[in-house]
Amino acid sequence: MRYIVTIGEHTKHVFRNGAIIVPKKLVRFEVHNAVILYAFSKIADKDKEDFILKNVKEAKEKFEARNIPCLVKEVKEPYNFSRNVYEFRKLIKPKTAINVTGGRRIIGFELFYAAILEKDKLLSVFYVSDEGEVIELPLVEPGGKLSGLETEILEVLKEKPLPVSEIAYRLQRKVPLISQYIAKLEAKGYIKREKVGRRVFVERVL
Repeated sequence: MRYIVTIGEHTKHVFRNGAIIVPKKLVRFEVHNAVILYAFSKIADKDKEDFILKNVKEAKEKFEARNIPCLVKEVKEPYNFSRNVYEFRKLIKPKTAINVTGGRRIIGFELFYAAILEKDKLLSVFYVSDEGEVIELPLVEPGGKLSGLETEILEVLKEKPLPVSEIAYRLQRKVPLISQYIAKLEAKGYIKREKVGRRVFVERVL
């Protein structure tokens, strides 16, 4: 997969215990290439810029030490939103994971917007908290409307994750039909599925 990451004042959101940080569901995927994005603030002094460049260099070297080719791109006009979204969309290839944790906040927003527009190519967009928790960000379709049954499913999932069979039972619908609508909701970014033992649980994320 391709790994796109924003870098700023640290790299602790990229590597942990010698491994590249990804959501649990992507651990089985191998990173084939990486893209590092960074930008300077107009008010940043040379020491601050040098510090960011040091972190960018450190991240690049860690990727390359794993034989992962790494492209480094400076975003020279961070607030040129439309232009940057256009350029970021070109960076998103099939099977891309995007870590929007570090660097300038506006770059993360632009990258996330580009991800929404290229969602069919995405494996995940995520944020790493200060405590190291990986939080996946739902890619909701702009203006996407929900059907009556989709709304009912989300209502059932409001309190806790449930297996598909339980959702079908509560709504008095057949499992294949519920599975079909769950797939639609997952594609829209409203829910996620996670296997626990032999059962697949559905969790609401929006």
